Amino acid sequence: MSKGDSIVKWMKGQSISWIGHLERMKEDRMPKKIFTRELEGTRRRGRPRKRWKEEVERDIQVLGVRRWRELEADRKKWKDIVRQAKAHSGLYCQWKKKNKEEKKKKKKKKKEEEEEKDVTIARKMEHIKIIRIINW
Repeated sequence: MSKGDSIVKWMKGQSISWIGHLERMKEDRMPKKIFTRELEGTRRRGRPRKRWKEEVERDIQVLGVRRWRELEADRKKWKDIVRQAKAHSGLYCQWKKKNKEEKKKKKKKKKEEEEEKDVTIARKMEHIKIIRIINW
């Protein structure tokens, strides 16, 4: 495990810890109001960005925790879930996955460009042969 993986695991664990804390908060607290409030207006065109809450809920789902809103009320159980998250190998950052996908795309594109160059060179060689034959 690299240093970056352990940082990501720690951050994921802290996010899960914080969402539990937010859910246990009283409704009149400012962080709870901000967390539960829906924004007014329209979103930009295209695919909507993932929200922090959606990412944390996905991480909880990856851990295999069901009915997490009921479990967060029990601090001891929630603490065990946070520890489990910090040790789980399946939780990783989306940028890491995107980075791998981008590298694969670049590698594939480079290979296609090289093949295209080879075809272009072969066509030029054939053209040169034809010109030589005509000039003989």
